[in-house]
Amino acid sequence: MDNINTYNLWNLVIDFWILISAIVLWIFQYKINKRLWDLDDVVEVYATYGVGLIQKNWENFSTPFIHIQNVWTRLIYFDKYIFNWKIYELNSIVRPSVYSQAQNNYYCIDLPTNWENHVSVEIYYTDIDKRKWKSKIVCNLENSFWKINTYPREKVRDYIKN
Repeated sequence: MDNINTYNLWNLVIDFWILISAIVLWIFQYKINKRLWDLDDVVEVYATYGVGLIQKNWENFSTPFIHIQNVWTRLIYFDKYIFNWKIYELNSIVRPSVYSQAQNNYYCIDLPTNWENHVSVEIYYTDIDKRKWKSKIVCNLENSFWKINTYPREKVRDYIKN
């Protein structure tokens, strides 16, 4: 009878340690999965300099533009952008990720061809989970070439559509 009680006690201790180990492993796995989700749950846009050709009166002219792409894996919607303090509504234009290999996965904003040598752009966009973001793009004309800097995205609580 004594052996049976000792056997049951050891089984209880072993079962308890198995339960504790399972809980610890579950917590560890949860943290790993959450970190992987956080790594994948990112949106970002990136802007580069581009030159396009336009035709006017049978003549070709080159025009500079900002080439903006969604460089992460999530779908985003361009809501508006502010170009040198002027607001341009985009009404949630869908921009797929560059990784999707979708055609036209970019958005272009024309750069000035007059005397201006500095441009500031803030682009506002929403991700697939309806979180709102903005990215700042600064362009400076240096030696007839636009140098474009894209700054990291910022989370926006909410913005008013004008």
